Amino acid sequence: KNTSVAMPDLIMQDVFVTMDEKEKKLYDELKKESVLSFMDGDIVESEVVAANAAVLQAKLIQLASGSLYTDDTTEVDGYRTYKEIHTKKIDMCNYIVENTNSPVLIAYHYKCDAKRLLESIPGAVLFDKTPEMIHDWNNDKIKVMLIQPASAGHGLNLQKGSGHTMIWFTIPWSLEEYEQTNARLYRQGQKNNVTIYRIFTKGTFDTYVAKKIKDKSMTQRDLLDALEKELSK
Repeated sequence: KNTSVAMPDLIMQDVFVTMDEKEKKLYDELKKESVLSFMDGDIVESEVVAANAAVLQAKLIQLASGSLYTDDTTEVDGYRTYKEIHTKKIDMCNYIVENTNSPVLIAYHYKCDAKRLLESIPGAVLFDKTPEMIHDWNNDKIKVMLIQPASAGHGLNLQKGSGHTMIWFTIPWSLEEYEQTNARLYRQGQKNNVTIYRIFTKGTFDTYVAKKIKDKSMTQRDLLDALEKELSK
């Protein structure tokens, strides 16, 4: 006897955004030189330095999402100093939110990106792991909720309301975190077809992340190997 529970459909949608020429030039400079300086006239206002390949990989992925932590580790209101490079992914998030009738879950990686999203998307809230917020989400009292994959592990049930749309703002390096976060919405008890949008920036390291997801081989070593190949071109 077949006792398996029929699941609704899972729809993966890859969405690509494009940086303008000035933004792409900054990306290419960082990739080539491992250093990026932001000037105020003739004075270096702030600087980004990638000390090794692992740091460079992380900073390229961060820049692809639109921001960069500088070497100034000072925090203001709990947020480390950063520079906003572009808003292409944020603009796409807003477009998706405005054109869906479902509450939307947005997965981010960098804390500064959560700040940028909160400031840009009306009604967005930051998931605080409390039972009260989980209850509000599952009862459709939250329109947009931002979640960090590391806090979206086993046992977190977000499938009980009408929310069936998710956006990946930045894909994590951990395949397990990626799959576990998807499973917060697409799991037993979900009554609606689930749509997961993955936003990638063309011409950046995002494209390698997209390939590694498809190959199910997304470890940091895989991404470092891809970076070494890219830098050797």
